[in-house]
Amino acid sequence: MKFIHRVILGAVLIVFVLSCSKAPITGRSQLIMVNESEEMQLGLQSAKKILSSQKLSHDPVKNSIVQRVGKRIASIAGKPNTNGSFML
Repeated sequence: MKFIHRVILGAVLIVFVLSCSKAPITGRSQLIMVNESEEMQLGLQSAKKILSSQKLSHDPVKNSIVQRVGKRIASIAGKPNTNGSFML
């Protein structure tokens, strides 16, 4: 029984190590559970769900701040041309 547990633990560790990659900006190791296209798809699905149940702000000052911060985050993350939306 202990042998089976060790084999399973070893397999899990191997998968974990192989799933890690380096973050391009920080150089730190990170665990990637979904690829970039899956991440975008999840974001779009979440945005649709939120937009169907929440009201958007029409305050131009607050929206300007959110846009500016969102664009800065995208730029720092190395994705300045991301077609993301930043809404409040």
